[in-house]
Amino acid sequence: MAQREEDVVYVKTVATGSMEPVTISQWTNHGFNALIRDAMALFASTKGGTLSITGTPEYGRVTVAMRGECLMDMVWGRMTAAEAHGDIAHIRRPERVPGAAASAG
Repeated sequence: MAQREEDVVYVKTVATGSMEPVTISQWTNHGFNALIRDAMALFASTKGGTLSITGTPEYGRVTVAMRGECLMDMVWGRMTAAEAHGDIAHIRRPERVPGAAASAG
């Protein structure tokens, strides 16, 4: 991931709309792997749910669902603070994941 000093990865919880800015170094050294690890652990605990990981470390989405209920739905995108303007709603989200309808937003 080519890095510019002002770049940040914004991680958004889709259900609540809350966003957290993460520096590129934090994201590449820990954040991305931790998010995927947490999603995989949650998926394993469902014993039959669905897990969807789409995108790249720069832009993507991870969703975990069970019996039509969305348990985790996170989207992330890399941009500068100037591009973000406090909102990442314009980040192109990967296709809708079955079972994730409850998190639309």
